Amino acid sequence: TKIKIANKKDWIKKIVFMNYKLKTNIKNLFYSFGNSGISKRLVNRWKGDAIILCYHRVSKNKKRSNFLNPCDSLNTDQILFEEHLNHLSSNYNCVSLSELMNSSNDEHNGFKVAITFDDGYKDNYQNALPILEKYNIPATIFISTRFIEGDIQTWWYDLWEIVLNNSRLDFQINEKQYSVVITSITRKLKIYHLISNYLIMMDYKSQTTFMKKLISKYPVQVYKQEFLNYDELNKLNNHQLITVGAHSHNHSSLSNISNRELLFEISHSKKLLEKKLKSKIEHIAYPYGRKENISTRVIEATREVGYKYGYTTLCRKFNRNDPYYVPRHLINDSIDLKKLQVKLSGFNAFWGLQSS
Repeated sequence: TKIKIANKKDWIKKIVFMNYKLKTNIKNLFYSFGNSGISKRLVNRWKGDAIILCYHRVSKNKKRSNFLNPCDSLNTDQILFEEHLNHLSSNYNCVSLSELMNSSNDEHNGFKVAITFDDGYKDNYQNALPILEKYNIPATIFISTRFIEGDIQTWWYDLWEIVLNNSRLDFQINEKQYSVVITSITRKLKIYHLISNYLIMMDYKSQTTFMKKLISKYPVQVYKQEFLNYDELNKLNNHQLITVGAHSHNHSSLSNISNRELLFEISHSKKLLEKKLKSKIEHIAYPYGRKENISTRVIEATREVGYKYGYTTLCRKFNRNDPYYVPRHLINDSIDLKKLQVKLSGFNAFWGLQSS
């Protein structure tokens, strides 16, 4: 069937759709090969005896995204989340992080899975907890404490709203002035990623200054009630299935800030949580969690502050012998049950690719 292209905008939409379909098809081929018998034999040694899965949000009755919205990479639909947990509870030994990190490196005791959530979104309590309870699966929720303290500026949502709803942007980064036309979705995604890559490497004060200037020109909706409050967090912390961990205070890239800021980020969040929850905080997930966000300096500070374990988003074979550089596998709406099984097989760890 021939598709009639009426104007330039339709051409742009078609090209974007074709580009998205190409990337999707490549990912599908990647996972199809990963699901084959020969692949499973090839990567078996990368499977190890355990895996840690990293979720962010569990959205209720949300239409599956086509991932043209970069923030949708944080979402997992509630129905899909239940499919994951049903499969995991039926086929694997699902354990808490503490049990996993303290267990022996013995694959004969069964392959172990641990569930984690980053940031501290309210839907972890509203939507994820009932499913965790249904399947009796433990989970750890890593909290960025400025969110729960009421500072709910989420530059990733604000930035995408600005980029999506404007056809032109004027902004300055590193003393360089930009004036860009962003009428196509391709251009919008490119500019979003350009700015977000800079923002990730900024300290919180610089992020806030930049976003305030941008929002003064291009107003956005204020996101309210997106994050857990202390009452909900206390209920979670007292729940037999839930462990609370830290995710820094301001959600900063820890390797890109000063020693003083680093110490504040990881110690202040620990002190706040321990004071409010009256329990010891032993686990921290490094914000963003990639190699460029973690350094020897970060790991040394994490150990000195008193954490027992530090978690990354590096896609590697699980290694409990390096407790401050523990890998996790990112999960979102793009990871259906077949793709989850591929991740569990060690295929992604073999290639070092999240591919989520």
